[in-house]
Amino acid sequence: MKTPRIFYVVVLFTVLFAGTSCENTEACEEGNMGTITLQNLGAEGNLHLYINPVRIGSNTPGDLSVAPGEKKSIDLAAGVPNILVRRITSTCVESRCQIRSATLEDKTLDISACENINMAY
Repeated sequence: MKTPRIFYVVVLFTVLFAGTSCENTEACEEGNMGTITLQNLGAEGNLHLYINPVRIGSNTPGDLSVAPGEKKSIDLAAGVPNILVRRITSTCVESRCQIRSATLEDKTLDISACENINMAY
């Protein structure tokens, strides 16, 4: 009689724990998201990050804007986005201001889920 009871206990534990998994998934895996971190090492001018840019004027704000000495991040879907990084500076003399922009990076990235791409200029 002890053998059937042990058998039923083993079957019960097997059924109870068969559906549980020890594997944890991170939010970035579930959302299939990656991160781009942009750091502005310059003393003047904001860095602007454009994701899949179409038409950009000289002072068009980017998807991410980073002031001098700061670092910011943006989450985006994993994939192969085109990115453009520009430094936009402005100098004003009396009532006239001049805006300049310089392209620092123009390339295609391959971002995987949970990947963090660091960029510093």
